[in-house]
Amino acid sequence: MATTTEEHEPMTSKSNAMQFLEKLTGGPLTFGRMLQSIRLGEEKSLDVFAELLGVSRSNLSDIEHGRRGVSVERAARWAELLGYSQTQFVRLALQAQLDQAGLELYAQVTRDRKSPDGQRSVRPRKRTRTRSRVVTAAAGKRRKVA
Repeated sequence: MATTTEEHEPMTSKSNAMQFLEKLTGGPLTFGRMLQSIRLGEEKSLDVFAELLGVSRSNLSDIEHGRRGVSVERAARWAELLGYSQTQFVRLALQAQLDQAGLELYAQVTRDRKSPDGQRSVRPRKRTRTRSRVVTAAAGKRRKVA
């Protein structure tokens, strides 16, 4: 997959769904706010939801309130377990890591494109090369990062 370092216009409008979620959760959608919204929407207690996810009650509370993050692997597992989009869970987990590091970058995640027979449509690179991913800075410029 080729990456570029082109400049793009920053996104000026949010989708109606995102605006609704941000209004509902009281601020920008974060991984923790999303989990809390799912838990409350399913009318589950912190204890029950924590047990479902395989973490302690205090750990889940810390995640919901942004005091603790999760790995992208765990985010993907939880998305599958709860029946939600892995793309969204992983994007929000990555964004939390970028925010925690104080980087003014925006995470974007897309699914790997596959051919109809289930094989990768893009030939994988040799293991000795590092893959690059592109993240968009808050100013709207795209940067290539390792």
